[in-house]
Amino acid sequence: MKSKVYLCPYNDITLKLSKDKSFLEEYEVIGFVDNYKEKKILIRNLSILKFDYIIVCSPNYYLDIYRELLNSKINKNKILFYINNTNEIKDNIDNVNFTSYNNIQDYDFIKKLKNKHLDKKIFLIGNGPSLKIEDLDFLKNEITFAANKIYLAYKKTKWRPTYYLVEDDLVYKQNYNKIKNLKESIKLFPEYSLNWNKKINDAYYFKLIYLPNMENFPSFEPNPIKGIYWGSTVIYTMIQWAVYLGCKEIYLLGIDFDFVEPNNYVINQDNRKDLICEGEVNHFHKEYRKVGEKWNLPNLDIQLQSFNKAKEYCDKNGIKIFNASRTTKLNIFKKINLKKKI
Repeated sequence: MKSKVYLCPYNDITLKLSKDKSFLEEYEVIGFVDNYKEKKILIRNLSILKFDYIIVCSPNYYLDIYRELLNSKINKNKILFYINNTNEIKDNIDNVNFTSYNNIQDYDFIKKLKNKHLDKKIFLIGNGPSLKIEDLDFLKNEITFAANKIYLAYKKTKWRPTYYLVEDDLVYKQNYNKIKNLKESIKLFPEYSLNWNKKINDAYYFKLIYLPNMENFPSFEPNPIKGIYWGSTVIYTMIQWAVYLGCKEIYLLGIDFDFVEPNNYVINQDNRKDLICEGEVNHFHKEYRKVGEKWNLPNLDIQLQSFNKAKEYCDKNGIKIFNASRTTKLNIFKKINLKKKI
């Protein structure tokens, strides 16, 4: 008799496996498990269902999924692991040796970044409307992080960020060719962006853990090899990176923490709301988003949780965070004037 199994999570691997003839000779797939996909079984509901095994098929997040399954009272003997590159089924997590997206080049490079800027100050740049080109000119000799469409400022300044990051799926997908051709910065992207488009040869990919339903969300883990935690804003990711780099003073800039939400939107395949731009009012550049362009709804409540968690960690570890934004509604960090205080 075939074993009745759920596949977890819902991804390209599980979809392919659910149609694989040799796999289906031994297993009967009765569904998918995914907390973040519409119309799939949630992990917390599994304990009341009948099945023989749950097969975890995630090269990056298998440990997180495993812990969540155990926390949901799933017997560990019912949890199997599928190794995509060898088509093996493992019944013991100690024997699992997933091949991550991260190749050895990425791993070695990111490992060398540990404490690269020990006890230095670093500037994390948001793209809010309060950001001015003169701010960027002022920072041309400083260590900086910037993200997304900051490149729209490049024609008017010689400044370039030390590190450039994108973790928003719509920004990455809709601007891939432009992002791919950016130079003069160290480009850092989450491994899961490889599900959105091809690897960029001069970029490095790190582990970003997306677990919005975890207990005590969000976690603060300043280690991109073990896994930095998502916090609904790329600035939260930058702060974790800054701590990993060894910085002791972190300055936020262009973080207005205020958005005008358009009335027009669509519901995407992940049951999320994609906003439709009706005219740019939320960023430093008038062409940041064109009319009709899709963007993700910013959740300021979750972002505030994340910023509070970052402050808590940094306060305990002697790391200072200042908000040097011209105008801002993010009030938990000490506000300073960028040019008078630095």
